[in-house]
Amino acid sequence: MPEKVYSLSGDKVAEILGAMRPAGVDPHAPAAPALPRLVSGRFVNSRGEMETEEFPVAVAAPSFAEYPDSDGHFSSVAVPPALSLRAQAPPAAAMLEIRVDGLLATQVPIATLSSGVSHLPPPSIHRIGNATASHIFPVFSERFTDETRFLDFVNQLHTWSLGQEPFNDAGIGSNLAFDAHYWPSDPVRGLFNTPDTNLIDKRLLYGDLVLARTLLEPWIGDKVSLILIDSNVRGGAGGQKGGYSAWTSVKAAPGEHWEAIGLHEVGHGLGLADEYVDDKRGASRPAELEPNISDNPLPSGAPWQAINTVEDVPAPTAPIVHHPPLGKEVVGTFQGARYRTDLYRPSETCLMKETGASFCRVCVKHIRETLGP
Repeated sequence: MPEKVYSLSGDKVAEILGAMRPAGVDPHAPAAPALPRLVSGRFVNSRGEMETEEFPVAVAAPSFAEYPDSDGHFSSVAVPPALSLRAQAPPAAAMLEIRVDGLLATQVPIATLSSGVSHLPPPSIHRIGNATASHIFPVFSERFTDETRFLDFVNQLHTWSLGQEPFNDAGIGSNLAFDAHYWPSDPVRGLFNTPDTNLIDKRLLYGDLVLARTLLEPWIGDKVSLILIDSNVRGGAGGQKGGYSAWTSVKAAPGEHWEAIGLHEVGHGLGLADEYVDDKRGASRPAELEPNISDNPLPSGAPWQAINTVEDVPAPTAPIVHHPPLGKEVVGTFQGARYRTDLYRPSETCLMKETGASFCRVCVKHIRETLGP
């Protein structure tokens, strides 16, 4: 039998790893420390007899995935912990025996495990954009059977991005390029188990996170990246720190652009944080805040104080709900950022807050400083 990647996620894994704590609210920040767990596995036959020696099992801690609601704002869902292993199951193997800290935790029928190939062949890679761009964002095909169709969509993403500030400045746009990685795959399930039946809450769509992370690691390491899904349903999901790609279908809903998800993820890749509140995440503050986040409600105390357009009254500039909304030309300290109500963002709207907006002035300034000459 050939070697495969096997994965298991959900309540079963949470039960097995009961002492593990969630990885934290921010998928783009390092995971919070988990209690030490040494997880290993081995295959056994139907009689419980050992068929292989023990091998290491990788653990993906529980986290959260963001996705775009129909109104352009972001929601999130808890992603359960997962186990993955790369191994060759002998013909007589019937169960995967999982051990935690040297003790038998459970036995799982092999037939219930998600599985896929252990390695992908080298993809066809095309640079979309300037060959000497300083920021290269990886994009991967999923459920595409035609390479030209995939490249057309990556070109569409690049062209749309160059129409958004500050990438519409040739000096900045020339430093953003996409590396399109193409593999032909099953049009229903793809390489990473991404059928339309995975769709949750009408917008959340992603595949086997652990399988994708394992198979794509040679091409991305721990970078932020994007998987394009050739689907007729509108959906996607945010990426996570450590090489877990973001996902988006290439289907646009009326009044919005699927490309906005890709550019939002580019923002993360350039060091920007999410600018919305999410009660589900409730994490502690990070030790160091991103350039578009302030922990001071006073505009004069924000990192972007040099480009503020408001005074320190009121403080913050606007409460968590403000009517009517203030335009992005107003720069101050707006309550609610990085999932918390006690952190502040520069403007009422921004692409790091909702897909229907463009980057705010502070994000534009940071991108210019990062990608400029």
